[in-house]
Amino acid sequence: MVTFIVREGESIVPRHDTVLRAGDELLLITTPAVRDAAERRLRAVGRRGRPARWFGERGEIEPAGAPGRAGRSPDERTVIPPSG
Repeated sequence: MVTFIVREGESIVPRHDTVLRAGDELLLITTPAVRDAAERRLRAVGRRGRPARWFGERGEIEPAGAPGRAGRSPDERTVIPPSG
């Protein structure tokens, strides 16, 4: 569950009709069992948009040194980068 969004330095408590935007930082409340799946889905959507699975994007963590990764560890926050 997305419980908090930081967008352009402003704090937002999402409602049922809130749309996520590129660059949003999210606070997710999950169980440990679904944390990895939620992060993978967000990475996939951030890379390829909502139909990410149609394009074969699974949101896997890229190896250190891959474009856009810069050697981050899997425990660091995942930020959806701005597109375009």
